[in-house]
Order: sequence, then C-alpha cells, then structure tokens
Amino acid sequence: MYSRRVKFIAGVAGFLVVGALQNGAMGVLKFFAYGRFGDTLGLSALLFGAGILIGNVAMHFARSERKLEQEQRDRLAQRLAAKIERRIAEDIPGSAVPPFALYLRPFAIEKAIRGWKLGTGTSKKFFLETGKMNFDYFLQEHLSYLDITLISIGLPDDQEGAGRVVTTDPLWRERFHQLAEHAKTIVVVPGTQAGILAEIRWLRVTALLVNTVFFKPNGYPRADWQKMKEFYKNEEDIEFPDYSPKQISFRMYSSGRCYELLTWHTVYRVGVMKRGAAQMRSLLANMPGKGD
Repeated sequence: MYSRRVKFIAGVAGFLVVGALQNGAMGVLKFFAYGRFGDTLGLSALLFGAGILIGNVAMHFARSERKLEQEQRDRLAQRLAAKIERRIAEDIPGSAVPPFALYLRPFAIEKAIRGWKLGTGTSKKFFLETGKMNFDYFLQEHLSYLDITLISIGLPDDQEGAGRVVTTDPLWRERFHQLAEHAKTIVVVPGTQAGILAEIRWLRVTALLVNTVFFKPNGYPRADWQKMKEFYKNEEDIEFPDYSPKQISFRMYSSGRCYELLTWHTVYRVGVMKRGAAQMRSLLANMPGKGD
C-alpha cells in the first residue's frame, strides 16, 4: 500500500498522460477532417512530457517506500527466526510464532525467473508498479493479503520480495531446519544446486512435503528444467512434470510422484483474475486448490 502522497502524484501523472493521448487523438481527427492539426500536437506533447516527468517523481517516491517496506520485512524475518531459535533452545512447548511461508530456490536461477511487474487497469498503477521483480515479490504480494509473512534464507540485496534471514554457510542448514519445521507453507523452486538439492531431500525424509508447494515460474530456462528433471528421476527417483512455457505449480508425495498440477495462465478479464488470485492465495496458505 502506497502513501496518499504517492497515489496523488501518480494520479496527476496518469491524468496528464491520458489527457495528452486524448488531445492527440482529437488532433488526428481534425487533420483528416480539415487537413490541419492546429495547436493540438504541441499541447499533447506538453501534457505528455509533464505527465512523464511527474510520473518519474511518483516512481521515485514509490521505490523509496517499497525499500522501507523491504527493510521492515527483513527485520521481521530476523525476529521470527530468532524467536524460533529461542523457543527450541529453551524447549518451550507449543508455538506462538506468527504464520509465515518459507521460500526456497536455487540462487543461480533467480535472475532468469525475474519478471516484469506492470500495473494494469489504471495509469496510476502503471507509474507505481512498473519494473522487473523477483519471483518472491509476486508470492509476497499474494501472501500479504493473508497476513502471512514470506521469508527466505540468504544475504541482503537490493531486490524486493521475501524478508531475508541472514545466516552463514556453517549455520544455514540448521536455520533451514528450524524454519521449515515451523512454516505454514514451504514454497520451492527446484534446481540441482547442492543447497536446494539438500533442502528437497530433507523435506522428503522428514515428511514435510505435505506443507510444500513447488513452482516452475515463468522464465525458468527449458534446458535447465529438462536437465533438472532427468537428474531427479535418475538420482532421487523423483518425477517432476514436463516443461511448460507457462508458470506451473504442483505438490509432491513422499514417493516422489507429483499431484495437483496447476497451470497459471495470463488472463486479463477482471473476474478471471480475481478467481485466479483467490486460488493462488489458497494454494500459498497450504489449502488444496481446484481446477486448472
């Protein structure tokens, strides 16, 4: 959620750009009707330039606010991890830890699965939400509606998305075990790198696959997916789904067989988008979904 200041500035920018386009369209109509543009093109250019300039100001403030929100998510993730560690050390029964989802992914694939976040529906959203984001940014957007925090293990960087639990190489495995055992949902983007491979193996032997949702995000290279699929089939007796150019999600039995395979299409109708968002949030809340 952006501040009123940012929304107002973005709204003014959107109003000017829309006005420029409408004025330009009127100029084209005048040209075909009377053979001249008049002063409409100059006014359109002025309005458009002012809209873009003010839009850049809105994006600057929006990025600053999102940066602050990311810092808050990072601090919350660190507090959650510290609370879990303290409860385990003190052997306190029960769990008062707020619900959270744990995001696991191969670091080597993150750049490939970044996608363009382009606001739709209003010009205000265009100015506020245009940019290339990590896959966990999209997950966090859905989980925020459920009051579920998304956290990941890794080093701080300038990307927006999951709150980061900072750890060291000698301690990451222990930290992963603690977080996975307390997570409401575990989201996994599979890969063959040593870290993600060890995490998937551990989830399987500890019966935590019941809380796990796997994703093949848009942008995952076909060659890497095919290589990963063959590796797990030969080495781990795990059968991942065939590659799809679209985003897919699925669950997995401890036997290594997949089920509840869903394909996530790009849609533009408002009603379909709302149903898809509700289905995605149900999935991320660890509630079985329905349909394709």
